[in-house]
Amino acid sequence: MEQFVTPIFRRAGDPRSWAGTGFLIDGHLITAGHVVTEPRPYYALLGGQFVTLRPELWTPPLLPSADKLEYDVTIYPLPGVRSPLRLATEDAGSHDEVDVLCWQRVDGEVRRVATRGVTMGDAGEDGYLLMATVDHITNGCSGCPVLKGNEVVGIVTMVRVPDAERPAAPGLKGLMDANTCWVFKASHIRRFHNAEQW
Repeated sequence: MEQFVTPIFRRAGDPRSWAGTGFLIDGHLITAGHVVTEPRPYYALLGGQFVTLRPELWTPPLLPSADKLEYDVTIYPLPGVRSPLRLATEDAGSHDEVDVLCWQRVDGEVRRVATRGVTMGDAGEDGYLLMATVDHITNGCSGCPVLKGNEVVGIVTMVRVPDAERPAAPGLKGLMDANTCWVFKASHIRRFHNAEQW
C-alpha cells in the first residue's frame, strides 16, 4: 500500500518545501485541507515523478484550511490513476487497531513512516475521532490515511489535544506520551464530497 501514499511539496524536488501527506484512491488524491492552503501549485511524488497539482482543481477550490462545514479535507482529480485503497463504508469505532502510513522528516530527509494506532471515543455523528499512535508522528503526517486493511477509515489532521484533556490510550499502556491526534472520518469524506463511487 505504501506506494499509494505520497508526500506533497510546495516546490518540486525541494524536500525543505514538504507540506504534508496525501493518498490515492482511484482517480483522486486526498489530503487534509490545511496541507494545501495557499492558492499556488503543489507537487505530489507519484511513481518517482513530480506531478503538478493546480490550485483551481482542488475540491473545495482555493482553500482556506477548512471548507464551510469545517471539514479538514480536500480532493484533487487524477484521472487514470488506480489504487487498491478504498474509502471505508463504516467508520472506525472506539478501540479499533489501525495502521498509519505517512511521510515525515527523518535525519533531514523526507521518508515514508508506518506505525500502528488505536482509535478512541465513539463513532458518533461528529466528523472526527481521536487516535493515539505507537510511534511519534509529526505535523507533516497531516493528510495521511488511517487504514484497516486496504480501507481508509479516516485522514490524520494532527490537531493536538492538550495533555490535561488527553484521554487514556487503550491498548497503548506503558507509553510515556501517547501521540494523540484527530482523524477525520471516512463517512464524512463521503458525505461532504458525495464520493459514493469509492
